[in-house]
Amino acid sequence: MIERPVALPPEGHREAQVIVFQKTSVERSGAVVDARSERLARLLTLSYEPMLVWQLNGRIEFWNTGAERLYGFAPEEAIGHSSHALLQTKFPVEFTEWITQLQKERFRSGELRHICRMAVKSL
Repeated sequence: MIERPVALPPEGHREAQVIVFQKTSVERSGAVVDARSERLARLLTLSYEPMLVWQLNGRIEFWNTGAERLYGFAPEEAIGHSSHALLQTKFPVEFTEWITQLQKERFRSGELRHICRMAVKSL
């Protein structure tokens, strides 16, 4: 099993990028997949731009220093928790509709409203 992205960051102005992954079966050497994932994670960690990765169930799997700076939560506080609960996510449409489009079309562009630790609204 490897993970393939099913959501792309929205175009235009944004303060954070959200990448959602869905597990899929692909025949590849586990070592190759792990090495690529490790390299990508290191690159994303170095990015100044806030980025987080969550599974379709909302569980945060990656949180870089940019996300920490924007939202006010350290990686240890965010990873493993529901992004929707932690950030009090407000979706532009019903959550089930949003997830259905992600699964069907492999992308979803739009604005999500989040609340930072200091209770300031963010994108």
